[in-house]
Parts: sequence; structure tokens; C-alpha cells
Amino acid sequence: MTGVDQMTRRFVTSTPAFRALLSRPALVALALLLLNDHVLKHEFPSLLSDKLSDFAGLFFAPYVLLTIALVVFRPRERSAIDALSWFMYGAVALVFTALKGSPDVNHAVVGAVTRVLPIDVVPDVTDLFALASLPLSYLQLRRCLVGDPTRSPSGAIRYAVLASAVFAITATSSPQPSIYDIAADSVRPDVVYTVLRYTRADGLYERAGASSSWKRITTKTGAIVAHPRTAGVVFLIGEDDWDPSLDRIDASSGNVVSIKPPSNGPRPRYVEYLGRNTLAIGAWSRESLFFLRQGELLRSQDEGRTWTSALGAVRAVATTNVDNVLYALSRFGYVYRSDDAGDTWTTTISIFAQEAGEFVVDPQDPNLLLATAGNGLWRSDDGGRTWERRLLYSGESLYARWRIAFDRLGGRMYVVFGYGGFKLMRSDDRGRTWRESGIDAADAAVDPRGSVFVVNAQQTRAWRGDGGPPWQDITGDLPVGR
Repeated sequence: MTGVDQMTRRFVTSTPAFRALLSRPALVALALLLLNDHVLKHEFPSLLSDKLSDFAGLFFAPYVLLTIALVVFRPRERSAIDALSWFMYGAVALVFTALKGSPDVNHAVVGAVTRVLPIDVVPDVTDLFALASLPLSYLQLRRCLVGDPTRSPSGAIRYAVLASAVFAITATSSPQPSIYDIAADSVRPDVVYTVLRYTRADGLYERAGASSSWKRITTKTGAIVAHPRTAGVVFLIGEDDWDPSLDRIDASSGNVVSIKPPSNGPRPRYVEYLGRNTLAIGAWSRESLFFLRQGELLRSQDEGRTWTSALGAVRAVATTNVDNVLYALSRFGYVYRSDDAGDTWTTTISIFAQEAGEFVVDPQDPNLLLATAGNGLWRSDDGGRTWERRLLYSGESLYARWRIAFDRLGGRMYVVFGYGGFKLMRSDDRGRTWRESGIDAADAAVDPRGSVFVVNAQQTRAWRGDGGPPWQDITGDLPVGR
């Protein structure tokens, strides 16, 4: 008997496992894994696409391993096949639990295996929910074990499916991380922070000095706000529009402290979007925090340990460089000003657009305000009494994001509109006129010396410049898509 005939005979003995692998549920799981790993994770990264592969892979992976075991051991008795099946399912559950639940085990095992196979298994205890696929997988296997062996498909089909299954398990693809937010340290030059979100590389990262290396400070994600007075202190605002988390983070130690105000109450069936949840910090005091959450302005005067309500129906808030002076933009378009850190408020006689988004104060002049509405940027140099439009983008404004950054040293202003489809705009005359800075941008930040940090249009690269070309790529080892 030739070697090929002997191999064919061995595969015939493993027909029950092949029938399970060729069953409709297993083929659907195989197709989902291939589609998710090589399309969905790249094009639509999300929590769902991050978990889907684990559920699908655990459904058919035991069939592949059992097939190999049947070829190697060639059991003849039904009881031996049953015992081998139980062993294989137990081994899969044990290994998966160890890899997902123990970072030390994961690092040792994955590090050794990747020298031979390009696997990617990241520790995450929430992935253990995928173990629910194993009982369903075993029930399908039992159905195939008692099936008719004469219905086994041709060898060519079996080999093709087996090869596809092995490829799907080993040649997995992680979603390509993208840069969600960027901020510069307000005190230390050349120190920048960024957040990666919706991937296995989630977290807050820091790059210090001229180094090309990034350090992950925490796996928590959100919008970044750098403390204007304290070096190395940043805040993260969670993505939940209704009841967002709020954390104070020490970049040097990685210490994360939750300063979230009391809960916003039960989530309603419909949450009206009143404006982006933001944090404004009094430049006059490290203890003064103003947190805008779902239209309510909350104030803390003890670094977030206690909170009180300062103003309602608010769409945006901005502090100034003058002691105790801050502004708030109401959801109805009124501009409020407080000269006593939020104790009392006065309103202007004019009304700004109700659909306003970003709202900031020039750090050199407490009466110079910039606000965005739709796809237009507006400027006021009299504390919000009168407004004039100074910049207009032609793009769609419904879901666009504005970013406004100030160069406190050089007096420049930078504006980003959209999510990367437009040029970074720069003003050298305090917002009266604007010109292009030579780069498309999705986000921008400025450090104390005027260095500009930009996220590219695809949100996969970080650049550094002095307000115009040339721009230096500082992505380095930041784990983002290329």
C-alpha cells in the first residue's frame, strides 16, 4: 500500500470529526471567523468584532484537534473515541482559560508558539464568555458521531475544509488599532499622550522627549484632558454619553483614581445628545474642576472628591487664565460668564447658535472666545456679546468633530474639522485669518513650547511639527495599523 493510500485510510478513520467540521453550524462558524479576522476587525473595529472570533473559533477548533488526534491514535472502539473527545474538549477549555485569564501563562505560551505559528491570543478575562460555545460544539459532534459514515464527502473537499480551518485558527488577524484622542502635557515640553480604543491595544499611552518609544500607562480609554498646572497629570472621560466615567491619572506612576461624580440616575430609553461631555480645569487652582455631563455643569473645589451642581442646560464650558473666571454656553445659545468660579453667573445680551459644539477661550485674552456651529468657526473678542464667522468648511457637519488648540507661547491657534478629511488650519493673528498647515488631520494638540502634535487622516500615525512642513513621524512603536 502506498503512502498516499495509508494517509487516506487514516483520514477515513477520522470521518466522524470531519463530518462535524463539515456540518452547517461548523462551516458557518468557520466563515464567521475568517470574515471577522480578515475583514470586520479592520473595517469595523468594535467590541463585537473583538469577541466574535473567540465564539466562532471555540465552536470548530475542537473538531480540527480531534481530527488530528484520531489520525495519530486511530482508535477503533466507540468508547475510545468518546474518551478522546472528552479529553480534547477539556484541554481546549483549560488552555483557553489559562491563555485568557493569566498574562504570565499567555506571554510564555504565545511567545514560544509564535516562533512557529503566527497566533495572536491576548489575555482578557471577558473573553471567557466564549467558552459557552463548547457545549454547543460538543452536541453537534455527538450528532455527527452517530451519523452515517457513507455520507462522508470526498477527500478533496475534506482536505480543503481542514486546511481552511487550520488557517483560520492559526493565521488570525487582530483589529488594527487607531488613535482616538491626543493631548500634550501642559507643563512638560515634548510630552504627548494618546488613546487607542476598540482594540486589544486599548489604553492611554505616553511619549516623553525625543524618544520614539511609547509607554502604556493604563488600559482605560476615553477623551484626554491634560492638567494645565500639574505635570504628568491627565484625566480620562469615558465614552458613555449618559453616565461617563472620570479618572485622574498620574502618568509617572500609572496610578488611576476615579473622581466620577455620583451616578446620573437610571438610563432612559432615549438619551438626548446635549453636547460632548467635557472637563474644564481652573488654571488658577489645581483643585477647581468643572465637569459638563449630559447638559449639567458640575463643580468640584477639592480635586474631584465632592461635586455640586453649578449650572443646568449647558452645552459647553471653558475656563480662562484669569482667577475664577469661566464661561458656559447654554443649550439655548446664551453665553454665561462667572467671575467667582461658578457661584454666580451673568449672561450676554446676544445669542449664539444653539447647535454649537466646541467652545474655548484664548489663554492670553479672557474676552476672546472661539465657538463652532455646524461647519463654521466663530470668533468673539468682547466676551461673547458679538460674533463673526471667521472660518467655514465645505464638508458635512452632522457627525464632524472640531478640535481647537492654542500655542500659548507663540500666540497661534490651530483648528481641525471632521475626522481627517480636511487640512489642519492655522492662525497667526488670533483667529482673524486662517491658512493651511500642510497636513490633513483628525486631531491636534500643542505643547508649552509650541510644538504641534497631529493625528493623521487615517488615525494611524502621529506627527510632530512647528506649525507647518516638514512634519516628523513620531508613531514609533505605538501599536497602531500601518
